[in-house]
Amino acid sequence: MRITGETMLELVTSADGVALYIKEEDEEVPSAGISAKLTFFNSSGAKSEVTLTPVSGNKLEAKGVTIPSGSKVALQLTLADKVSKIGANFIIK
Repeated sequence: MRITGETMLELVTSADGVALYIKEEDEEVPSAGISAKLTFFNSSGAKSEVTLTPVSGNKLEAKGVTIPSGSKVALQLTLADKVSKIGANFIIK
């Protein structure tokens, strides 16, 4: 989880893929119109990129994506206004 200003970003990995949840001041931010890209490097340094797509509520996801433990992940969000951007970094445990 990362908090950027008043924005909370939660990146969840599972066997099905990757999901991102967005909240602003404890309120869910609708994912409709938001674009998101993850760039990650695994422990051997190999780079991968994946696009997350809006699903419902405040959730964006990419099914079928596996991010190995120990990977460094950079997130770039473009909000629905197509101007505002948010960036965050994660390390997968």
